[in-house]
Amino acid sequence: MRTLAHRRSPLLFPLFAALLGAACADPADLASATPADEELAASPEPTSDLATAIDVTLPAGPAVRTPDDWLHTAAQDAEAVLVGTVVAIEYGASAPDSQGFTTPHTWVTWKVERALKGIREGATFTGRFIGGPNAERTGMLQVSGMPQFDLGDRDVLFVTHNGEWACPLVGGAHGRLRVIGDAVYTDDGRPLLLDTHGGVGLGRPVDLPEVRTTTIAGRTFHIHGDASPAAEGPTVTPAARADVLDVLTRIVADFPASREVRSADPAEVFVLEMLTPGAHTPRSED
Repeated sequence: MRTLAHRRSPLLFPLFAALLGAACADPADLASATPADEELAASPEPTSDLATAIDVTLPAGPAVRTPDDWLHTAAQDAEAVLVGTVVAIEYGASAPDSQGFTTPHTWVTWKVERALKGIREGATFTGRFIGGPNAERTGMLQVSGMPQFDLGDRDVLFVTHNGEWACPLVGGAHGRLRVIGDAVYTDDGRPLLLDTHGGVGLGRPVDLPEVRTTTIAGRTFHIHGDASPAAEGPTVTPAARADVLDVLTRIVADFPASREVRSADPAEVFVLEMLTPGAHTPRSED
């Protein structure tokens, strides 16, 4: 098994990925996308002969007991917290590593509507995520646990190590909340609830088209995840969006930013190095 590491810092918690298409680097034990039937499955068996094992690592989310704990911990760990709308999505790849492999990446840009920490209101923010289509659009790298974004999505983001880690959000997909209609949901569609004291809870997953479909490089995919409306959780009216954002604003205020967050540049040249077994440091560049 080989390890995928970034030139600047090791990538920290295990994810699994699968690659369809010869132009991408060695693919892995992954959630694979099959454009032929336009289904993006959460965790099927690899469907390509090219699929071989790699150990992709990303920063782990904090160990917490409740959604309220999570928001406090994520607010503390985040370098920036913002509410924004997706205005651009670009695809590209890392520069060839020492073995000649490149790795697909996706750059997502938000227009900041509400700046809670580490960024200016009205600014744009671009995050860099591992995964996406290859240059020929004949295959795609899809990483389990990586959020998918579409133009027009409204999100609350807890940003950390943008351009350094494979996913620039605290806890991967947990670091993204969806703003849909007059409610706020987790990445997999569970509505946020508020008790009479402002404590945060989660309801049952809601079958939302924004959660169940995504468009990647002009193709629409159906996402099949573990969440379903039958999962555990109360069936109640979600808390109003404005109330949730007010509670979040109060939480984040206790953890001010030390500096403004870095926005990723799609034109920046970077390398993800495939390391041999037992290696534990990434290749550095002069």
